[in-house]
Amino acid sequence: PSYITYVKVLNVYVCVVVCG
Repeated sequence: PSYITYVKVLNVYVCVVVCG
């Protein structure tokens, strides 16, 4: 499934689309 997750990079949350 495809879903959107937020990851913390350099103290900034970045929205990343993960396909699995």
